Amino acid sequence: MNNIDFKTTQVQFVEPKGITKKYTREMFGKESWIPVDQIKIDFEVQRELDENHSKSIAKKFDPASFGRVTVTQREDGFYYAINGQHRLNALRELNISECPCIVINCADRKDEGQSFIKINENAKSVSTIDKYRIGVSAEVPSWMKVKEVIDFAGIEKVSSSPSSFRSVGTIYKEINRGSSERNKEENMTV
Repeated sequence: MNNIDFKTTQVQFVEPKGITKKYTREMFGKESWIPVDQIKIDFEVQRELDENHSKSIAKKFDPASFGRVTVTQREDGFYYAINGQHRLNALRELNISECPCIVINCADRKDEGQSFIKINENAKSVSTIDKYRIGVSAEVPSWMKVKEVIDFAGIEKVSSSPSSFRSVGTIYKEINRGSSERNKEENMTV
């Protein structure tokens, strides 16, 4: 396991082949608040924007879970989103004027695209069982409803087996599908 001491300027890792590589704080990027209108998206090195995903983030907006948008600054003076364009777009929808960012150095567009790929291929999605376990622990209402169904059914332990994943996921979807259908019906009768 690599130990990183962020109090020092230089960090050393011993790579598997015995080669020592030095990392500086600057390599991890610099945290900065950047005006939203100074951040652009270059779709040549970025995935397509999913407006529905941005709207969903805006609808459920919580600054504590927003994280940081990864950007780089180009020679034209503007910043370009490397990762987090949907969160950035949500800020725009909410008329929030500044974005918390991590500014990294990219030599060119090729480097930006490679950074995007590296960041996203290293991301691991949260499993349904982990969402359930953490959601119950955090008393998230939708996951507490799933727990009620599981408790009512007399299931004592939810495991990480594929059948448990599917069962918990199915219960969650049915509960939430039901509530969104009720919301639609209530909106239609108003």
